[in-house]
Amino acid sequence: MAQEKGMVRELMRDMVALGEACAAVPNFVRGLADERVNIERRHEAARKVAAELRLHPAALNALLLIVDKGCARLIPRVAEYAIDIACRHEGIARAKLTVAERSVAKTVKQEVEKALADATRLKVECSVEVDPSLIGGFTVKMDDKRFDASVAGKLARMKVMLYDGAEEF
Repeated sequence: MAQEKGMVRELMRDMVALGEACAAVPNFVRGLADERVNIERRHEAARKVAAELRLHPAALNALLLIVDKGCARLIPRVAEYAIDIACRHEGIARAKLTVAERSVAKTVKQEVEKALADATRLKVECSVEVDPSLIGGFTVKMDDKRFDASVAGKLARMKVMLYDGAEEF
């Protein structure tokens, strides 16, 4: 429907905003899912959030329908799925980049996006997270593929190799 009406970019913006709201305020989803709360109050809460996020009326209607059907806990997943569909339509591939240190995030993000764009011939957008447990380096997850260039990953692979080699003696 969004494609037919030329609203793919607007839908993507709305779903990103909705996903971020769900992540920032976990009680939002819990409240919409709580069937002890009157449905009208849950609708009112959804309308207030939609107004604050400036969601398109079609996105609000979808949100209300999800609440009505008792599937509010799925809102973050529905938003992610809608974003994936919109990105595919726009020729954009999404990846999750995890770095060990925030100080290198911008540089690594640019390099990874360029390398993945060259490999896939798509525009690549990476979301970035910081995980100090990587010790150094980074990991990238795109679709069902994962590339691990972290120090922690290298150490784990070395440990497996050492244990496998020890069994031969």
